Amino acid sequence: MADVKESYHATAGGWRSFNTGSVIPYGEGDTPAGWRTIYSSTFQTDDGLWNARQETQSNDNSYNHPDNIVYSPGGLRVIGRRENRGGRPYTSGDYTGDSVVVPNYFRADVTATLPIEPGMWPAPLWFRPLNSPHGEIDVCETWPFDWPNRGGPDFSVALHRDYSLTPRHVNAFLKYNALPNSNPASTHTYTVIKTQNRIEFLCDGVRAYCWDGGTPSWNGTLRIGPLPEWYATYFEVPERIWYPRITPQIGGGAGAEPDPSWQESELIIHSLKIYEQED
Repeated sequence: MADVKESYHATAGGWRSFNTGSVIPYGEGDTPAGWRTIYSSTFQTDDGLWNARQETQSNDNSYNHPDNIVYSPGGLRVIGRRENRGGRPYTSGDYTGDSVVVPNYFRADVTATLPIEPGMWPAPLWFRPLNSPHGEIDVCETWPFDWPNRGGPDFSVALHRDYSLTPRHVNAFLKYNALPNSNPASTHTYTVIKTQNRIEFLCDGVRAYCWDGGTPSWNGTLRIGPLPEWYATYFEVPERIWYPRITPQIGGGAGAEPDPSWQESELIIHSLKIYEQED
């Protein structure tokens, strides 16, 4: 497993130095070498680039509504509630950056605090193509209801191809106890770095997994392995562009249902930065 690559740890207030304890507010500090910032937000106000969907999804048990999405000094709050609406027993939010155009090779860092109650399965950042119905990049998704069966808290990173095919995706998991802060309810920064024939996922600078075209076989120590055989068909398409999406999912087939006493939870996005490769 990779060592921590960065000297800063994500907190609700900004990047905290491991060495000095000082905090750099999100939106400040250096851009990673070799990258150029194309989008940056702390979601204190609406920048007009995102769309709050009003609909149901087939894979969870909530009704997404714009009322559940709130800008605040601490970031974007996407609220899940026990509330009958749209024929579902819960309400939530699905926020899509339809006007945030992301090139095929990019880096994204999202700093988020996740709800981890049973029945929640938040996806604080994932990407879908703007110019194709096929392909999905999951930067983080958690299933707290399943943690007792999986040996403790973890999260998944995944690549999806055509949803109609079987198998439709590959994924990998990282335990939160591999991080500098092992509490899954704490604020963490989840990262994806997509370059030619390679895609890497990290949390707080620790590698979750890397699919790499130059790697012939799985290396468990480094958490790296070869690309799936279908990767180029969906992820190396010329002129492919993507958009970001934020979705706290509740209940349904994959997430189980919240406890009867549950009333409300929230996914908080403190910061999102997206970069393109420098020329």
